[in-house]
Amino acid sequence: MKLKTKIVIGIVFLALIILFVFVAGAPLKSEYTMWRFTARVLNTNGTVGLDFNGMNLTAANITLWELFRPDNSIYAVWIELPPGTYYYYWWAYGNGTNHLYNVSSVMNITI
Repeated sequence: MKLKTKIVIGIVFLALIILFVFVAGAPLKSEYTMWRFTARVLNTNGTVGLDFNGMNLTAANITLWELFRPDNSIYAVWIELPPGTYYYYWWAYGNGTNHLYNVSSVMNITI
């Protein structure tokens, strides 16, 4: 009697593990999509960002990942977005003695 009980418990436990693996490994459905916004910014002190629908995001310097440019000028921001219409603009501080604040024109994107 003890042997049968152990086998049944073992099978149930194994079935629970397999069920957990299939459920945990299932892809989640989401209406969000990851987007990458990229800009080439020259003469900056390295402080670059993206104002996206009023949310201020700091950009990462991805020059070495992209084009191996000698001027360290490629910056990117990654953001997950659902369908909709958004506005954004890039901003940066200059590398001169005054480190002047500069912005691009406002742009729109519809997803």
